[in-house]
Amino acid sequence: MKRKLNIHALACATIFLAACTRASATPMPVSTVPAPTITAATSVPVPATAPTASTEITAIAGDTVVRLTWQKQPNATGYFVVRDGADAPLHDRAFTTLEYTDIGLTNGRTYKYTVRLTGPDGRPGTLLSSVSATPKSK
Repeated sequence: MKRKLNIHALACATIFLAACTRASATPMPVSTVPAPTITAATSVPVPATAPTASTEITAIAGDTVVRLTWQKQPNATGYFVVRDGADAPLHDRAFTTLEYTDIGLTNGRTYKYTVRLTGPDGRPGTLLSSVSATPKSK
């Protein structure tokens, strides 16, 4: 609903009241400038939750290699890649790149990869996703 406020009428009433409080009964002149119209601002709906990055990992298998890629995740300071549910990641330190290539694999064997996000302490934390891939010769 739009509301209109007539500034001109408000100004006239203020001037009239001021004139009435003076000792003189002579009315003060009022300007004939047209009054501006003020309308209430319309609101724009805001989504309840912010959009999030995809947690999907893509795996491309080649001859003895698997290349993994994923999207940057909010609040992640780095990523660890784990193969086949191992307790330790494939690398010693978290990295900030959005891809990893695992080399020297056996063709025809299926490997399962998971990517974990790291927080400020640099340790593996939240599971991003998992994917499987089978390297094969060309």
